[in-house]
Amino acid sequence: MLKEREESLRETFLLKSTELAEALLKSSPLSQLRQVAWRRFQELGLPDRKQEAYRRVALKELYLNVSEHTVCEPSLTPTKESIAPLVLPECTRSHLVLVNGQFAPQLSDLEGFSNALVVQSLSSALATYSTILDPQWRASLAGERDPFSALNAALHREGLFLYLPPNTVLKNPLQVIHLITSQESSPLLTPRLHLLIGRQSRLQVAFTRHNLSGEAITESLVTEISLEDGSQLDWIQTGGAVTEELPRDQRFEAVRASLKRGSRLKWSDWTVGAALLRRDLKVALKGENSDAELSGLWMLEEDQRVQSYVHIDHMAPNCRSMQLFKGVLFDSSESHFEGKIYVYPEAQQTQAYQLNRNLLLSDAARATAQPNLEIFADDVKASHGATIGQLDRESLFYLCSRGIPSRKARDLLIRSFCEEVTCKWRLSSLLEEFERYLHSERG
Repeated sequence: MLKEREESLRETFLLKSTELAEALLKSSPLSQLRQVAWRRFQELGLPDRKQEAYRRVALKELYLNVSEHTVCEPSLTPTKESIAPLVLPECTRSHLVLVNGQFAPQLSDLEGFSNALVVQSLSSALATYSTILDPQWRASLAGERDPFSALNAALHREGLFLYLPPNTVLKNPLQVIHLITSQESSPLLTPRLHLLIGRQSRLQVAFTRHNLSGEAITESLVTEISLEDGSQLDWIQTGGAVTEELPRDQRFEAVRASLKRGSRLKWSDWTVGAALLRRDLKVALKGENSDAELSGLWMLEEDQRVQSYVHIDHMAPNCRSMQLFKGVLFDSSESHFEGKIYVYPEAQQTQAYQLNRNLLLSDAARATAQPNLEIFADDVKASHGATIGQLDRESLFYLCSRGIPSRKARDLLIRSFCEEVTCKWRLSSLLEEFERYLHSERG
Protein backbone atom coordinates (compact mmCIF):
# COMPACT_ATOMS: atom_id res chain seq x y z
CA MET A 1 0.00 0.00 0.00
CA LEU A 2 2.80 2.42 0.92
CA LYS A 3 4.63 1.59 -2.28
CA GLU A 4 1.48 2.27 -4.32
CA ARG A 5 1.00 5.58 -2.52
CA GLU A 6 4.56 6.66 -3.29
CA GLU A 7 4.14 5.68 -6.94
CA SER A 8 0.93 7.74 -7.12
CA LEU A 9 2.70 10.78 -5.67
CA ARG A 10 5.55 10.25 -8.10
CA GLU A 11 3.11 10.23 -11.01
CA THR A 12 1.53 13.46 -9.76
CA PHE A 13 4.95 15.13 -9.65
CA LEU A 14 5.67 13.96 -13.19
CA LEU A 15 2.27 15.15 -14.44
CA LYS A 16 2.71 18.64 -13.01
CA SER A 17 6.22 18.86 -14.45
CA THR A 18 5.00 17.70 -17.87
CA GLU A 19 2.22 20.30 -17.93
CA LEU A 20 4.66 23.08 -17.09
CA ALA A 21 7.25 21.87 -19.62
CA GLU A 22 4.65 21.81 -22.40
CA ALA A 23 3.55 25.35 -21.56
CA LEU A 24 7.12 26.65 -21.54
CA LEU A 25 8.02 24.93 -24.82
CA LYS A 26 5.22 26.80 -26.59
CA SER A 27 6.24 30.31 -25.62
CA SER A 28 9.88 30.42 -24.60
CA PRO A 29 12.89 31.70 -26.57
CA LEU A 30 14.73 28.90 -24.76
CA SER A 31 12.60 26.24 -26.47
CA GLN A 32 15.53 24.45 -28.10
CA LEU A 33 17.41 24.17 -24.82
CA ARG A 34 14.27 23.07 -23.01
CA GLN A 35 13.50 20.37 -25.59
CA VAL A 36 16.97 18.84 -25.28
CA ALA A 37 16.77 19.04 -21.48
CA TRP A 38 13.28 17.53 -21.34
CA ARG A 39 14.35 14.61 -23.53
CA ARG A 40 17.32 14.02 -21.25
CA PHE A 41 15.06 14.14 -18.19
CA GLN A 42 12.73 11.59 -19.78
CA GLU A 43 15.71 9.31 -20.47
CA LEU A 44 16.83 9.55 -16.85
CA GLY A 45 13.35 9.41 -15.33
CA LEU A 46 12.27 10.52 -11.88
CA PRO A 47 14.38 8.79 -9.23
CA ASP A 48 13.02 6.05 -7.01
CA ARG A 49 14.43 4.19 -4.03
CA LYS A 50 16.08 1.61 -6.28
CA GLN A 51 18.57 4.19 -7.55
CA GLU A 52 21.70 4.25 -5.42
CA ALA A 53 22.17 8.02 -5.79
CA TYR A 54 18.74 8.67 -4.24
CA ARG A 55 18.54 5.78 -1.82
CA ARG A 56 19.01 8.13 1.13
CA VAL A 57 16.41 10.70 -0.01
CA ALA A 58 12.89 10.58 1.45
CA LEU A 59 11.28 10.61 -1.98
CA LYS A 60 7.80 10.00 -0.62
CA GLU A 61 7.99 13.21 1.41
CA LEU A 62 9.34 15.09 -1.59
CA TYR A 63 6.60 13.95 -3.94
CA LEU A 64 3.96 14.53 -1.27
CA ASN A 65 5.01 18.16 -0.88
CA VAL A 66 4.76 18.67 -4.62
CA SER A 67 1.42 16.89 -5.03
CA GLU A 68 -0.12 19.08 -2.32
CA HIS A 69 1.37 22.28 -3.73
CA THR A 70 -1.11 24.95 -4.76
CA VAL A 71 -0.66 28.26 -6.53
CA CYS A 72 0.28 30.97 -4.04
CA GLU A 73 0.89 34.67 -4.36
CA PRO A 74 4.21 36.12 -3.19
CA SER A 75 4.03 36.82 0.53
CA LEU A 76 5.89 40.10 0.05
CA THR A 77 7.27 42.41 -2.60
CA PRO A 78 10.94 43.09 -1.94
CA THR A 79 12.23 46.66 -2.10
CA LYS A 80 15.75 48.04 -1.93
CA GLU A 81 15.04 49.16 1.61
CA SER A 82 13.72 45.77 2.73
CA ILE A 83 16.69 43.83 1.36
CA ALA A 84 19.34 46.27 2.62
CA PRO A 85 20.04 44.15 5.75
CA LEU A 86 20.84 41.19 3.48
CA VAL A 87 23.56 43.02 1.55
CA LEU A 88 27.06 42.19 2.77
CA PRO A 89 29.08 45.27 3.81
CA GLU A 90 31.73 44.39 1.22
CA CYS A 91 29.11 44.38 -1.57
CA THR A 92 27.06 47.57 -1.11
CA ARG A 93 27.77 48.64 -4.72
CA SER A 94 28.31 45.19 -6.18
CA HIS A 95 25.27 42.98 -5.65
CA LEU A 96 22.58 41.53 -7.85
CA VAL A 97 19.26 40.12 -6.73
CA LEU A 98 17.25 37.12 -7.88
CA VAL A 99 13.59 36.94 -6.86
CA ASN A 100 12.20 33.42 -7.12
CA GLY A 101 15.03 32.59 -9.49
CA GLN A 102 14.67 35.58 -11.83
CA PHE A 103 16.98 38.58 -12.10
CA ALA A 104 15.58 41.76 -10.52
CA PRO A 105 17.66 44.68 -11.90
CA GLN A 106 15.58 47.23 -9.96
CA LEU A 107 16.84 45.71 -6.69
CA SER A 108 20.43 45.29 -7.80
CA ASP A 109 23.42 47.64 -7.64
CA LEU A 110 26.41 46.93 -9.88
CA GLU A 111 27.91 50.43 -9.92
CA GLY A 112 31.08 49.13 -8.32
CA PHE A 113 31.93 47.22 -11.51
CA SER A 114 31.64 50.12 -14.00
CA ASN A 115 30.03 47.84 -16.62
CA ALA A 116 33.00 45.46 -16.55
CA LEU A 117 30.73 42.51 -15.73
CA VAL A 118 28.17 41.35 -18.30
CA VAL A 119 24.84 40.40 -16.71
CA GLN A 120 22.17 38.97 -19.02
CA SER A 121 19.24 36.63 -19.05
CA LEU A 122 20.17 33.18 -20.29
CA SER A 123 17.99 33.57 -23.39
CA SER A 124 19.82 36.79 -24.36
CA ALA A 125 23.18 35.20 -23.66
CA LEU A 126 22.41 32.17 -25.83
CA ALA A 127 21.73 34.57 -28.69
CA THR A 128 24.73 36.85 -28.06
CA TYR A 129 27.31 34.19 -27.22
CA SER A 130 25.83 31.23 -29.10
CA THR A 131 29.17 30.04 -30.52
CA ILE A 132 30.50 29.62 -26.97
CA LEU A 133 27.41 28.58 -25.03
CA ASP A 134 25.60 26.34 -27.51
CA PRO A 135 28.24 23.55 -27.54
CA GLN A 136 28.72 23.94 -23.78
CA TRP A 137 25.11 23.36 -22.77
CA ARG A 138 24.63 20.58 -25.32
CA ALA A 139 27.66 18.72 -23.97
CA SER A 140 26.56 19.40 -20.39
CA LEU A 141 23.07 18.00 -20.93
CA ALA A 142 24.36 14.99 -22.88
CA GLY A 143 26.52 14.02 -19.92
CA GLU A 144 24.00 14.92 -17.22
CA ARG A 145 23.08 12.00 -14.97
CA ASP A 146 21.08 13.78 -12.30
CA PRO A 147 17.36 13.94 -13.15
CA PHE A 148 16.67 17.07 -11.11
CA SER A 149 19.47 18.95 -12.90
CA ALA A 150 18.01 18.00 -16.28
CA LEU A 151 14.54 18.97 -15.04
CA ASN A 152 15.92 22.34 -13.95
CA ALA A 153 17.15 23.04 -17.49
CA ALA A 154 13.72 22.17 -18.87
CA LEU A 155 11.62 24.10 -16.34
CA HIS A 156 13.63 27.15 -15.29
CA ARG A 157 11.79 30.40 -15.98
CA GLU A 158 14.79 32.45 -17.10
CA GLY A 159 18.35 31.69 -16.12
CA LEU A 160 21.02 34.23 -15.27
CA PHE A 161 24.25 34.57 -17.25
CA LEU A 162 27.36 36.28 -15.85
CA TYR A 163 30.33 36.91 -18.13
CA LEU A 164 33.65 38.47 -17.17
CA PRO A 165 35.55 39.41 -20.36
CA PRO A 166 39.22 38.46 -20.80
CA ASN A 167 41.94 40.24 -18.80
CA THR A 168 39.50 41.71 -16.29
CA VAL A 169 40.20 41.59 -12.56
CA LEU A 170 37.40 42.84 -10.31
CA LYS A 171 38.61 43.99 -6.92
CA ASN A 172 35.16 44.14 -5.35
CA PRO A 173 33.37 40.87 -4.57
CA LEU A 174 30.00 40.26 -6.20
CA GLN A 175 27.10 39.18 -4.01
CA VAL A 176 24.27 37.21 -5.60
CA ILE A 177 21.23 37.51 -3.31
CA HIS A 178 18.78 34.70 -3.99
CA LEU A 179 15.41 35.72 -2.53
CA ILE A 180 12.46 33.36 -2.28
CA THR A 181 9.10 35.03 -1.69
CA SER A 182 6.89 32.17 -2.90
CA GLN A 183 6.99 29.01 -4.97
CA GLU A 184 4.29 30.48 -7.24
CA SER A 185 2.72 28.03 -9.70
CA SER A 186 5.62 25.63 -10.20
CA PRO A 187 5.97 22.33 -8.32
CA LEU A 188 9.71 23.00 -8.24
CA LEU A 189 11.56 26.31 -7.90
CA THR A 190 14.29 26.18 -10.57
CA PRO A 191 16.89 28.98 -10.44
CA ARG A 192 19.76 28.52 -12.88
CA LEU A 193 23.08 30.38 -13.15
CA HIS A 194 25.83 30.21 -15.74
CA LEU A 195 29.19 31.87 -15.10
CA LEU A 196 31.79 32.32 -17.84
CA ILE A 197 35.13 33.74 -16.71
CA GLY A 198 37.33 34.90 -19.60
CA ARG A 199 41.06 34.33 -20.08
CA GLN A 200 43.26 35.73 -17.30
CA SER A 201 40.25 37.21 -15.49
CA ARG A 202 39.32 36.96 -11.83
CA LEU A 203 36.03 37.18 -9.93
CA GLN A 204 34.99 36.67 -6.32
CA VAL A 205 31.34 35.73 -5.65
CA ALA A 206 29.30 35.41 -2.47
CA PHE A 207 25.99 33.62 -3.08
CA THR A 208 23.46 34.03 -0.26
CA ARG A 209 20.05 32.35 -0.14
CA HIS A 210 17.11 33.75 1.85
CA ASN A 211 13.70 32.09 2.06
CA LEU A 212 11.35 34.91 3.08
CA SER A 213 8.15 33.14 2.06
CA GLY A 214 7.37 31.56 5.42
CA GLU A 215 6.69 28.25 3.65
CA ALA A 216 8.73 25.16 2.90
CA ILE A 217 10.19 25.31 -0.60
CA THR A 218 11.17 22.52 -2.96
CA GLU A 219 14.05 23.78 -5.06
CA SER A 220 16.43 22.61 -7.77
CA LEU A 221 19.33 25.06 -8.13
CA VAL A 222 21.92 24.56 -10.87
CA THR A 223 25.14 26.55 -11.21
CA GLU A 224 27.32 26.06 -14.29
CA ILE A 225 30.86 27.40 -14.18
CA SER A 226 33.19 27.72 -17.17
CA LEU A 227 36.74 28.93 -16.55
CA GLU A 228 38.86 29.92 -19.54
CA ASP A 229 42.68 29.72 -19.64
CA GLY A 230 44.35 31.34 -16.64
CA SER A 231 41.13 32.57 -15.04
CA GLN A 232 40.14 32.33 -11.39
CA LEU A 233 36.82 32.16 -9.54
CA ASP A 234 36.48 32.37 -5.76
CA TRP A 235 32.99 31.24 -4.73
CA ILE A 236 31.41 31.16 -1.27
CA GLN A 237 27.76 30.42 -0.61
CA THR A 238 25.57 30.36 2.48
CA GLY A 239 22.00 29.35 3.17
CA GLY A 240 20.78 32.44 5.03
CA ALA A 241 21.36 34.70 7.98
CA VAL A 242 21.50 33.53 11.58
CA THR A 243 18.48 35.66 12.45
CA GLU A 244 16.25 34.00 9.84
CA GLU A 245 13.89 31.19 10.63
CA LEU A 246 14.80 28.11 8.63
CA PRO A 247 11.73 26.59 6.93
CA ARG A 248 11.71 22.90 6.15
CA ASP A 249 12.98 23.34 2.63
CA GLN A 250 13.94 20.47 0.39
CA ARG A 251 16.83 21.59 -1.76
CA PHE A 252 18.59 19.88 -4.64
CA GLU A 253 21.71 21.74 -5.71
CA ALA A 254 23.99 20.90 -8.60
CA VAL A 255 27.29 22.53 -9.52
CA ARG A 256 28.95 21.76 -12.85
CA ALA A 257 32.41 23.27 -13.33
CA SER A 258 34.77 23.02 -16.30
CA LEU A 259 38.36 24.27 -15.95
CA LYS A 260 40.72 25.00 -18.83
CA ARG A 261 44.51 25.35 -18.79
CA GLY A 262 45.94 27.16 -15.78
CA SER A 263 42.56 28.14 -14.35
CA ARG A 264 41.69 27.97 -10.67
CA LEU A 265 38.44 27.37 -8.81
CA LYS A 266 38.08 27.98 -5.07
CA TRP A 267 34.60 26.90 -3.98
CA SER A 268 33.26 26.86 -0.44
CA ASP A 269 29.88 26.47 1.23
CA TRP A 270 28.41 27.03 4.68
CA THR A 271 25.12 25.24 5.31
CA VAL A 272 23.14 25.99 8.46
CA GLY A 273 20.28 23.64 7.77
CA ALA A 274 17.30 22.52 5.74
CA ALA A 275 14.93 19.62 6.06
CA LEU A 276 16.95 18.14 3.20
CA LEU A 277 19.86 19.42 1.17
CA ARG A 278 21.27 17.17 -1.53
CA ARG A 279 24.26 18.64 -3.31
CA ASP A 280 25.83 17.16 -6.43
CA LEU A 281 29.16 18.79 -7.26
CA LYS A 282 31.07 17.80 -10.40
CA VAL A 283 34.34 19.39 -11.49
CA ALA A 284 36.24 18.58 -14.69
CA LEU A 285 39.93 19.55 -14.81
CA LYS A 286 40.27 19.65 -18.60
CA GLY A 287 43.34 21.82 -19.05
CA GLU A 288 46.91 21.29 -17.88
CA ASN A 289 47.84 22.97 -14.58
CA SER A 290 44.24 23.66 -13.62
CA ASP A 291 43.44 23.67 -9.91
CA ALA A 292 40.27 23.09 -7.86
CA GLU A 293 40.01 23.68 -4.13
CA LEU A 294 36.62 22.66 -2.70
CA SER A 295 35.51 22.99 0.89
CA GLY A 296 32.28 22.91 2.85
CA LEU A 297 30.91 23.16 6.36
CA TRP A 298 27.46 21.99 7.45
CA MET A 299 26.05 22.67 10.91
CA LEU A 300 22.82 20.74 11.43
CA GLU A 301 20.16 20.58 14.13
CA GLU A 302 16.94 18.72 14.93
CA ASP A 303 16.31 16.21 12.11
CA GLN A 304 17.99 18.17 9.31
CA ARG A 305 19.79 16.20 6.61
CA VAL A 306 22.63 17.01 4.24
CA GLN A 307 23.91 14.75 1.49
CA SER A 308 27.01 15.83 -0.42
CA TYR A 309 28.23 14.10 -3.56
CA VAL A 310 31.51 15.34 -5.02
CA HIS A 311 33.06 14.03 -8.23
CA ILE A 312 36.32 15.38 -9.66
CA ASP A 313 37.64 14.29 -13.05
CA HIS A 314 41.38 14.74 -13.60
CA MET A 315 41.54 14.78 -17.40
CA ALA A 316 44.86 16.58 -18.02
CA PRO A 317 48.40 16.40 -16.61
CA ASN A 318 49.82 18.50 -13.77
CA CYS A 319 46.48 19.31 -12.17
CA ARG A 320 45.64 19.56 -8.48
CA SER A 321 42.42 19.10 -6.53
CA MET A 322 41.82 19.55 -2.81
CA GLN A 323 38.60 18.57 -1.02
CA LEU A 324 37.85 19.35 2.61
CA PHE A 325 34.31 18.93 3.94
CA LYS A 326 33.33 19.08 7.60
CA GLY A 327 30.10 18.54 9.49
CA VAL A 328 28.92 19.59 12.96
CA LEU A 329 25.79 17.65 13.92
CA PHE A 330 23.45 18.33 16.83
CA ASP A 331 20.27 16.54 17.95
CA SER A 332 19.12 13.81 15.51
CA SER A 333 20.56 15.38 12.36
CA GLU A 334 22.21 13.29 9.66
CA SER A 335 24.84 13.80 7.00
CA HIS A 336 26.28 11.69 4.22
CA PHE A 337 29.39 12.49 2.20
CA GLU A 338 30.36 10.63 -0.94
CA GLY A 339 33.40 11.73 -2.88
CA LYS A 340 35.12 10.37 -5.94
CA ILE A 341 38.40 11.31 -7.59
CA TYR A 342 38.78 9.89 -11.10
CA VAL A 343 42.22 10.17 -12.70
CA TYR A 344 42.39 9.57 -16.46
CA PRO A 345 45.40 7.76 -18.01
CA GLU A 346 46.73 10.99 -19.56
CA ALA A 347 46.51 12.90 -16.25
CA GLN A 348 50.09 12.27 -15.16
CA GLN A 349 51.58 14.17 -12.20
CA THR A 350 48.16 14.59 -10.64
CA GLN A 351 47.80 15.73 -7.05
CA ALA A 352 44.42 14.89 -5.53
CA TYR A 353 43.37 14.94 -1.89
CA GLN A 354 40.02 14.38 -0.24
CA LEU A 355 39.02 14.55 3.43
CA ASN A 356 35.68 14.49 5.26
CA ARG A 357 35.48 15.01 9.03
CA ASN A 358 32.38 14.97 11.20
CA LEU A 359 31.79 16.09 14.77
CA LEU A 360 28.78 14.49 16.51
CA LEU A 361 27.40 16.52 19.43
CA SER A 362 24.53 14.17 20.25
CA ASP A 363 24.15 10.43 20.67
CA ALA A 364 21.31 10.57 18.13
CA ALA A 365 23.28 12.42 15.43
CA ARG A 366 24.60 10.31 12.57
CA ALA A 367 27.21 10.76 9.86
CA THR A 368 28.36 8.44 7.10
CA ALA A 369 31.11 8.83 4.52
CA GLN A 370 32.19 7.01 1.39
CA PRO A 371 35.46 8.29 -0.13
CA ASN A 372 36.55 6.79 -3.43
CA LEU A 373 39.58 6.87 -5.72
CA GLU A 374 39.86 5.54 -9.28
CA ILE A 375 43.33 6.03 -10.71
CA PHE A 376 44.42 5.05 -14.23
CA ALA A 377 47.67 7.05 -14.40
CA ASP A 378 51.10 6.05 -13.06
CA ASP A 379 52.54 9.29 -11.68
CA VAL A 380 49.93 10.36 -9.12
CA LYS A 381 49.89 11.65 -5.55
CA ALA A 382 46.46 11.03 -4.06
CA SER A 383 44.81 10.33 -0.73
CA HIS A 384 41.35 10.20 0.79
CA GLY A 385 39.97 9.79 4.27
CA ALA A 386 37.03 10.29 6.60
CA THR A 387 36.61 10.61 10.37
CA ILE A 388 33.54 10.61 12.61
CA GLY A 389 33.86 11.44 16.29
CA GLN A 390 32.83 13.52 19.28
CA LEU A 391 34.38 16.39 21.19
CA ASP A 392 37.62 15.43 22.87
CA ARG A 393 36.72 15.03 26.53
CA GLU A 394 40.24 15.69 27.75
CA SER A 395 40.38 19.00 25.88
CA LEU A 396 36.96 19.95 27.20
CA PHE A 397 37.98 19.05 30.75
CA TYR A 398 41.21 21.02 30.42
CA LEU A 399 39.40 24.19 29.33
CA CYS A 400 36.78 23.85 32.07
CA SER A 401 39.50 23.29 34.67
CA ARG A 402 40.95 26.67 33.68
CA GLY A 403 37.71 28.39 34.64
CA ILE A 404 36.10 28.51 31.21
CA PRO A 405 32.33 27.79 31.34
CA SER A 406 31.38 24.49 29.70
CA ARG A 407 29.30 26.11 26.94
CA LYS A 408 32.11 28.50 26.02
CA ALA A 409 34.61 25.66 26.14
CA ARG A 410 32.44 23.66 23.77
CA ASP A 411 32.17 26.64 21.40
CA LEU A 412 35.95 27.05 21.41
CA LEU A 413 36.44 23.42 20.41
CA ILE A 414 33.77 23.67 17.71
CA ARG A 415 35.41 26.82 16.33
CA SER A 416 38.77 25.06 16.27
CA PHE A 417 37.23 22.12 14.41
CA CYS A 418 35.65 24.43 11.81
CA GLU A 419 38.65 26.70 11.34
CA GLU A 420 40.22 24.64 8.56
CA VAL A 421 37.21 25.59 6.44
CA THR A 422 36.35 29.06 7.75
CA CYS A 423 39.94 30.26 7.26
CA LYS A 424 39.30 30.00 3.51
CA TRP A 425 36.48 32.58 3.66
CA ARG A 426 37.80 35.92 2.49
CA LEU A 427 34.82 38.04 3.57
CA SER A 428 35.01 39.22 7.18
CA SER A 429 31.22 39.69 7.33
CA LEU A 430 30.71 35.95 6.81
CA LEU A 431 33.18 35.17 9.57
CA GLU A 432 31.23 37.50 11.86
CA GLU A 433 28.02 35.71 10.87
CA PHE A 434 29.64 32.40 11.75
CA GLU A 435 30.56 33.73 15.20
CA ARG A 436 26.98 34.89 15.77
CA TYR A 437 25.72 31.46 14.83
CA LEU A 438 28.19 29.76 17.12
CA HIS A 439 27.01 31.83 20.09
CA SER A 440 23.30 31.69 19.26
CA GLU A 441 20.79 29.41 20.96
CA ARG A 442 20.74 27.31 17.81
CA GLY A 443 24.43 26.58 18.07
